[in-house]
Amino acid sequence: MEFIEIMNMEVFMNVEITKYDPINEKNYVIEILKENDYYKEVFFDIEENYSDCIFIARYNGIVVGFLTFSGYIGRGTITTIYVSEKYRGRGIGTAIIHESDEILLKHKAVERSLGMCFNDSSLEFVKRNGYFISYSEFFMERIGGPLQYNDIIVRTYEDDDFLKWHFINETAFYIMREKTGVRPQHYWPIGQGGYDRNLFLSNKNDRYVMLIDNEIVATGSIKGNMLKSLAVRPDFQSKGLGRDLASFLVNEILRRGNKIAVTSVVNGKFAKDLYESLGFKEKSFFYNVLKFYQIDSRLHKLPDEFITTLQKYNISLLS
Repeated sequence: MEFIEIMNMEVFMNVEITKYDPINEKNYVIEILKENDYYKEVFFDIEENYSDCIFIARYNGIVVGFLTFSGYIGRGTITTIYVSEKYRGRGIGTAIIHESDEILLKHKAVERSLGMCFNDSSLEFVKRNGYFISYSEFFMERIGGPLQYNDIIVRTYEDDDFLKWHFINETAFYIMREKTGVRPQHYWPIGQGGYDRNLFLSNKNDRYVMLIDNEIVATGSIKGNMLKSLAVRPDFQSKGLGRDLASFLVNEILRRGNKIAVTSVVNGKFAKDLYESLGFKEKSFFYNVLKFYQIDSRLHKLPDEFITTLQKYNISLLS
């Protein structure tokens, strides 16, 4: 134990973590990210949207990695830690994650850090540093032509759909998270978790609702070539509507000129089987991990009015 502590102190002394200077450091970051397209995309997305939340790690003066956050305003921030492959196994990641802890503890509004792990070694690393598995997902990809589906009525989102969209998504995903063991379970009220009316309006052409007898029974959204979300009202589930809407959304992705459609699904047999039946193939598997810095203030159960509505539909929750 004493040897490990001395070794870590020596590594920490050789690691310098500072605020990102794009003028002097961008080319170095580009160089180390030649080895990983995924983290290259993550880094430049953060640079575009949260430029003040990037830190560069130098080892003996050489740029070897970075630390980023998706802002400090929301209750949760997405934390990304990257170390160049040839510098791994030297304790640099541990130095970066300690710096991450120091930064997030100063931002009292940030309750939790979220991250993704794509292999067992990175998972074990973050678990040793206080993270736990929230849930796991499959990233899936489809290459092919348009899909056939039943005659359904689908239109783009309108502002008056906001409350029904919120109800359908929160109840459907709450039930899904219960069935698949996502922890901790939670419910997002309006104004949190992306449920912002103006945000919905700003990308309304990427959102769709399915109607039966002029009632909204399912919702779905896309972004670029990604099928982002799909939810069916609980009393209309297991009727093939999710498959029809997924097919519609894939076709819309193709209609916009994309050759490949992608999506991610929570690890649970039914969802994966559905997308495989539509021609999607698993490309990668990853863990979503969490670490809390403040008390989790999210609501962990559906509000009473949601439960009353579910009871009207004869839908019971597991807990």
